[in-house]
Amino acid sequence: MAIRHVDLLAEYMGLYRVLEAPRGSNGMDFITDHLNALEGYDFGKLMTVPVFLPEHAEEPVETFSVLKERALGRVEALTTAGIDIARHLYAIKQDLILNDFGNAVDAVAADLPLLKLRARMAVEQR
Repeated sequence: MAIRHVDLLAEYMGLYRVLEAPRGSNGMDFITDHLNALEGYDFGKLMTVPVFLPEHAEEPVETFSVLKERALGRVEALTTAGIDIARHLYAIKQDLILNDFGNAVDAVAADLPLLKLRARMAVEQR
């Protein structure tokens, strides 16, 4: 249900709720405990369907590979900046709640691939 939202902020909130479920907590412990597992985690394969218009012919894209590459890049950027990733993701959630979807749009867009893969890990490990 979370990934069906067309609104990035609502999608973020839905995915974050998935991270809270395994331990019935704020999700920070799950994020922290599984941070290093992202790189080696097997998410399986999810291929896009190519567009079959002559002017837009495309090759299929393996979605999880793209998300994983973006998520790992984001982990590296946050780590290099000295940012606690679990606290950062939780702070965005809090900002969305407290500030009525506040000013977090840029952070949500940057962190969404990371959150999507974490949520998938949480669902698979339940």
